[in-house]
Amino acid sequence: MEARVRKIFLVGHYGGANTGDDAMLYGCLSELRRFGLDVTVVSKSTGGALFQKLGTNPVKPKFFSVIKAINSADWVVLGGGTHYHDDYKLFRLLRHIRYLTVLTSVFVFSKLVGKRIALISMGFGPFRTKVVRLLFKIVLRIADFIAVRDNRSLAEVQCRGMKAKVLYAFDLSACLLNELKLDKLEAEGVENVPVLGISPTKLHLGEKLVGCDSNTFWSIFGEGG
Repeated sequence: MEARVRKIFLVGHYGGANTGDDAMLYGCLSELRRFGLDVTVVSKSTGGALFQKLGTNPVKPKFFSVIKAINSADWVVLGGGTHYHDDYKLFRLLRHIRYLTVLTSVFVFSKLVGKRIALISMGFGPFRTKVVRLLFKIVLRIADFIAVRDNRSLAEVQCRGMKAKVLYAFDLSACLLNELKLDKLEAEGVENVPVLGISPTKLHLGEKLVGCDSNTFWSIFGEGG
């Protein structure tokens, strides 16, 4: 008797034309499909060649579409990014709290209908408000598996004494290295040397700490230093 293929419902901030989010999505989908899993992903945009290439079913972030995807899944997975934090001001913070409330509701419903919950390649914090701390505590308590991508996020999880298995891993975009055709590159004379690129970006509420925001940095860089 052939074993049933496990089904994954992948959620995240996908389809918003954000390079980092798209890189994490591609890396995550590639790895999940490589292990023969059936993946459905929620995305603002359901077109494009990515989903077709990886044989993945995209669904819009609409109520009934999400409920249907949850009911048919074995695991509901939050893939990559820093979602649980409150490092915003005023109206942007209120919008983010609304987003986290909806996201947490998805996980609570999933748990109630018997699904397993995974948070992979996560960044957590900082936390300044009680409501976001509460939402974070709820999702940690119902998660079955958690993987974080940095020391600070690991500390945020460990200090709350969660029972879920916690793994200190890496950013999902690193999985893109597995998609490189290294043997082909070597045959063409290209050295097999992975390169890490670092792009300075604006830190919310942190410009005073670093002494320079991203706009200033790129202005100086463009003028030759």
